[in-house]
Amino acid sequence: MKKMGKKRESPIDLDKNETKGMVLSVAYRILTIEGRDALTTRTVAEKAGLQPHDLYRYFGDKKGLIEALVEYGFVKYMSEKMQQLEHEDPVESLRAGWDLHVEFGLTHPELYSLMYGEPEFGQKTSAASRAETQLIKKLRVIAVAGRLTVAVETAADLIHSAACGIVLTLLTKPKAERDLSLSRDARDTVIGRITSRTVVENINTKVGAALALQARLDDLSELTQAERGLLGEWLKRMIHERTGTLI
Repeated sequence: MKKMGKKRESPIDLDKNETKGMVLSVAYRILTIEGRDALTTRTVAEKAGLQPHDLYRYFGDKKGLIEALVEYGFVKYMSEKMQQLEHEDPVESLRAGWDLHVEFGLTHPELYSLMYGEPEFGQKTSAASRAETQLIKKLRVIAVAGRLTVAVETAADLIHSAACGIVLTLLTKPKAERDLSLSRDARDTVIGRITSRTVVENINTKVGAALALQARLDDLSELTQAERGLLGEWLKRMIHERTGTLI
């Protein structure tokens, strides 16, 4: 009697994380090759060898799939570019981060528009939150080094709004008409406004000292949480009165 061949394992029988990764890889290819209009649950499911209702099992709904796809694409891109961010000078690392942000937006416009182009009131995509966390981490390093001239949160908002505005502006133009010097000029203007060239230039000012201390509040283990909170409020007030920035 002829033996039956081993039954082919269905993707739905695979480990859940493995299946989700496979689906996101398929969705990523559809988005980057065929465009956003082709990104339907039916198309993704068909090319992944699943049924449409299987996607809801893993992602909840199409919005959940899009959210996961944006983070998948962003993490994939950043993992390939991390070496570009390695600089001894934290301000140079910040400049490199700006350039990488703009490059990501211009080379992955469909993904970028899903990540930043359709904001919901009071909400961010998980990928946008991840990017913001990375930015704030870089700014805290600059603040601790005594080279930040405004509050970390203010600096983050300035960089985010300017960089996103540059990308969305350039995306409205045909590739041949995009002037990348616009990004460089905006980068140098914004970063020049929020940082000082040297530690000595900034740390000797009361604002520079306050910003450096503010960035290290969590390291002051000698103080209680309440004391750190009170000190933080005093520093915020002083920085606001001297710079006019609300933090």
